[in-house]
Amino acid sequence: WARLCLPVDHPFWQTHFAPNGWGCKCTIRQVSRGEYAQLAAQGTIHTEAPEIRTVRWVNKRTGEEEDVPEGIDPGWNYNPGINR
Repeated sequence: WARLCLPVDHPFWQTHFAPNGWGCKCTIRQVSRGEYAQLAAQGTIHTEAPEIRTVRWVNKRTGEEEDVPEGIDPGWNYNPGINR
């Protein structure tokens, strides 16, 4: 997801907002429309969300099953700012 630039209200951010796991060093920053246009013109950003694939995760302690997006640690697949 490096150099991915999507609107703040894009559904991708509901499950892929950093951090995405223990020790995750991902960062997210806001850019102005002007900066977005410049980066897009240079071809240095991705402006389409990737396909979200999930993997089945089973909690060994409880047996609970959950579909977690690929690349996201279980328990980190939500955006904590949405429910504020």
